[in-house]
Amino acid sequence: MEVAAIVAEYNPFHKGHAYQVARTREAGADCVIAVMSGNFVQRCEGAMIDKRARAEMALRGGVDLVVELPLPWATASAERFAFGAVSLAHATGIVTRLSFGSECGDAQLLMKAAKLVAGLDGDTGLKEALREGDSFPAARERALACLTDDEAVLRVLRSPNDILGVEYCKALLSLASPVVPYAVRRVGAGHDSAGESEGYLSASALRGRLMHSSDSGGSGVFLPAATREIIEREREKGHAPADFHALETAVLADLRKRDKDYFLRLPDVSEGLENRLADAACAAASLADLYARVKTKRYTLSRVRRVVLAAFLEVLEEYAASPPPYIRVLGFNGRGRELLGAMKRSAALPVVTRYKEIAALPTRARELFALEARATAVYNLSLPAKRPGNTEYTDQTVILD
Repeated sequence: MEVAAIVAEYNPFHKGHAYQVARTREAGADCVIAVMSGNFVQRCEGAMIDKRARAEMALRGGVDLVVELPLPWATASAERFAFGAVSLAHATGIVTRLSFGSECGDAQLLMKAAKLVAGLDGDTGLKEALREGDSFPAARERALACLTDDEAVLRVLRSPNDILGVEYCKALLSLASPVVPYAVRRVGAGHDSAGESEGYLSASALRGRLMHSSDSGGSGVFLPAATREIIEREREKGHAPADFHALETAVLADLRKRDKDYFLRLPDVSEGLENRLADAACAAASLADLYARVKTKRYTLSRVRRVVLAAFLEVLEEYAASPPPYIRVLGFNGRGRELLGAMKRSAALPVVTRYKEIAALPTRARELFALEARATAVYNLSLPAKRPGNTEYTDQTVILD
């Protein structure tokens, strides 16, 4: 049986995602598992709608089983995000294919780039570029240009989904995984594009419309019917849309209480960044002001946002120093139930479907779940109708039969 894994945020699940699922099945996948980010996503803010509602969107959109990418990887750099997700897909023991969106749509090219990028560890050219003040992406491309003159390889490191594709392939290589990469060429609007293209709208453009409208905001045509229904249902309950700006004062207050030693314990903090963070936290009057004070040519805005969110949610480097320690199931359908049974028999990690199963796990796994629970308690304060802080323990797995 061919089982494909798709790494996703589904924030929200839109017609582009449905297209990827369909293409993945057309390419031979009998079943589809989504490795999906939880309540906080890689752009370092809360997801527009909570993870269980988004899991339901995915299940009603053609996915069979949804597992969670835990917080330390869901909000990390492309490299760590990809490694966490791929390690979970690999650990299921049943995934045979990894499907992902890509500008180039060429898995062999992305794997070629991944092998070259993997060889840059310890490269003197990369270190020199970083010393001269280049950001990591710029330094990596500069170092890679010294190893190859293949413009196609260099080009994939300039496109956001191709960059993730390279990282997925690199993670497969590092795990010596038999899982085969499959690149689905992206159609329609580009990543973070504001405009419509070929009947598709980017997720960021959709979120912009949905955040500022009491209905579908003219975006209904870009969403599957099930997604529209779930969004409207969650709106009526006051559970959507989540607004990270509602937490702005809390973030600033928290950072002002932290010292430089605390910042040094966070992922991606090194070489003086802790000093800039501490100084900016004391002076900034808004998150935008904070980001502007910390950002430099070397410290990109995305890196600064990651560090700030990690500081606020207490996502320390130690949490993601090794792969995720369990596979947490957020939802499944009838076919997914069969997959779940197979996964429990073959997985290299504990498979968790209920909170009470966490108690039997090793210390690191319990600590990670506690971190996730605290983050959800904070996320619930960003909702229109604020929810209690214990929903990580009480909300149920989504089951569609």
